[in-house]
Amino acid sequence: MLTALDGLIGELEAKRGLGAGSIALVPIIESAAGVELAPDLARAPRVVALAFGVEDFLADMQALPDETLLNHTAIRIISAARAGGCSPLVLPESLAVLDDMDRFEAAARRARAFGSEGSFAVHPRQVAVLNACFTPTEAELAQARRIVNASEAAERDGTGAFTLDGRMIDLPIVVRARHLLESARRYRQH
Repeated sequence: MLTALDGLIGELEAKRGLGAGSIALVPIIESAAGVELAPDLARAPRVVALAFGVEDFLADMQALPDETLLNHTAIRIISAARAGGCSPLVLPESLAVLDDMDRFEAAARRARAFGSEGSFAVHPRQVAVLNACFTPTEAELAQARRIVNASEAAERDGTGAFTLDGRMIDLPIVVRARHLLESARRYRQH
């Protein structure tokens, strides 16, 4: 389906003088079938991100808004997005939650911890919470810079793993720090 849509969009781009591939897609996973197809969707042409439609998903599952279910599903979608090379825009909480910003914030913090890069919002109060939760702090950015700089020094010295502040630093930690810095650059946060 998305391959056919890619062709149609390509024709529209050409007719309107837009660059090939300039229109991107963000599928919203809203069903059990969508969760199962998420890896394929993440690799489809033009797909730059996967999102999670919690209310429709719960209706399709005939399930209650259970934190365990939503966390599990969010992690599956985030993993599919990462494996497919696109961004996860996933929040394990209903966007209809407008009266409990603490609950909404807790879900956003969990989502970031799971690897999500952000989420949609339906109300201005949610935007502020999402920005606060998904934006790396100055302390996180400073620590990431320290890790990358120390890694470059260790590499010049021919050292693989090294210690920084009493913590062993090896390649996965350096990669995570580089990703954080790249994400901040991409979203113009530093």
